[in-house]
Amino acid sequence: MSYFQQHKLNILNSLATTRYGLQRGMIITCRYSDKQDDRKFKLFMILNPLFRGYTHALDLNSIPSMNLTELAKRTGITYASGPRFTKVKIDKLVLGDQDKFYNTILKSLLKNKFEGSYRTLLPNGLRQVRMVNYKFPPSVPIITGAEDAQGH
Repeated sequence: MSYFQQHKLNILNSLATTRYGLQRGMIITCRYSDKQDDRKFKLFMILNPLFRGYTHALDLNSIPSMNLTELAKRTGITYASGPRFTKVKIDKLVLGDQDKFYNTILKSLLKNKFEGSYRTLLPNGLRQVRMVNYKFPPSVPIITGAEDAQGH
């Protein structure tokens, strides 16, 4: 079952970018072409923009929005930083230290609520990439100054 339409209701706005502008924790929409030449519109949360030649992400099309909200409540959100973000706020999840995030939060979620959603993507397959400003409920904490903890 695809949850794309469910997530689409929570997209406030988006901003075009390239795959080089991706940051950990960002939610993006894009067309993705893989080896099977599947060019469907996808929604991903970036776990690592480039690691060992791949972009590592969660496929949000296979995760209900309430499960993403649960993750956001555990990690908190912050706003993307950099020169492109002075006039627009693009939120992203605070993932912190990569190994700690994987071992304490993501590993257990991948076994049940996020099962089958982990993707290693070919960076060249990402097309028409747009960063998404996702509407999280007020119960999700906003953490200021968290960009430095993520390396962005």
